[in-house]
Amino acid sequence: MIFLVCGIVGLRIEFGGPSGYPSGHSAKMLEALGNLENAANGKPQAASSASLPGTQQPGAEASDDIAVRTVNQVAAAVVELRQHCERIGKAMAALPLNQMLSANNLSSKAGIQASRNALASFNSLLDEFDGAGNDYFKRVKNILLTLPPKEQAEAMHGFNTSYRLMNGAISDYVGTLRKIDDTTAAVLDLAQHNLGRTQLRNGKLAMPHEVLTQFNALIATLHIQAQASKQAEARLVQMIAKGRQGFTDFKTELRRQ
Repeated sequence: MIFLVCGIVGLRIEFGGPSGYPSGHSAKMLEALGNLENAANGKPQAASSASLPGTQQPGAEASDDIAVRTVNQVAAAVVELRQHCERIGKAMAALPLNQMLSANNLSSKAGIQASRNALASFNSLLDEFDGAGNDYFKRVKNILLTLPPKEQAEAMHGFNTSYRLMNGAISDYVGTLRKIDDTTAAVLDLAQHNLGRTQLRNGKLAMPHEVLTQFNALIATLHIQAQASKQAEARLVQMIAKGRQGFTDFKTELRRQ
């Protein structure tokens, strides 16, 4: 999921002209959009077509050049974000998260500490992912603020709409993960508090009835939180799909001019 979130462009940058699109298009502009899409999908950048003749309408060259420069700057930001998130995703995948609540780990001091270490590492990486996304949006906003006043107003309108929706969906999803982390920590606290009262029998954890009641309640909460996280992830995936479709529509409209 980390890779998917970092692969989304999530922005509809508008530069004026009819329907909010540039008033003329060129090979350079379409190339820039292609590079932005490649950046989002983790694909190599296309070879430059700078030598190809443009198809701008008279007087449209300056506006088109501004659009090309801005899209290329956003593409560079997307590449850096994706590379950062790939490192985070690989580090997360290397953590023994599926062993954190295993009977073996919960039955010993060393096992509980190993689970705490894995959970702490995951939380640190989640914080890093959250920060990387915030830095990306700030960087894109700063890029758009360098545009001339008219183009800036139109671009910021698209940015603010996309940012509000996408950032909200990401925050909701990350929030569900943090709730799961908190409940996982509570299970580890319960296990540590009852060391000596619990035993490992035939690969299963045996514990007194009152401890078992608390343990089952926490596990039930985890199941509910996991379902909520899946729902938040599904909403985010749906929003990403809409963002990609919007980007495709943007290119289609541009080619028609």
